[in-house]
Amino acid sequence: MGVGGYFSTKAERDNYRYLLHKTTQQVEKSCRSALEKEILQILGPYGMTAEESKRILQCLEASERTSFESTAGGDSGLVGFFLKFGNGVENIATWRIYASAITIGISYLIGGLIPMVRTHFTPFKD
Repeated sequence: MGVGGYFSTKAERDNYRYLLHKTTQQVEKSCRSALEKEILQILGPYGMTAEESKRILQCLEASERTSFESTAGGDSGLVGFFLKFGNGVENIATWRIYASAITIGISYLIGGLIPMVRTHFTPFKD
């Protein structure tokens, strides 16, 4: 079961990386008005106006420029916004893959040992 937890979390991380690549390409190819519409589509149901979406776009673009200058890329700014709020995905750290595998593996090991220990120490009644 631990192997299943490992592959499940790894697949989630791989999906995130795929969406990161696709979203980055989409942001690079899109014009400002398309990005504003997409921001408005995501936040509109929460009362966001078209004018506010323009200001948010400016802030996210500034954040993205700062991120690229300081960390040689990344998923903040526009790309991070669209991933988190548009697609509902977040980055998965490598340690989480192994933590998931170990947690699930140990849980099933303990869950399997409990009935064995219980039957071993419970006397049979005739």
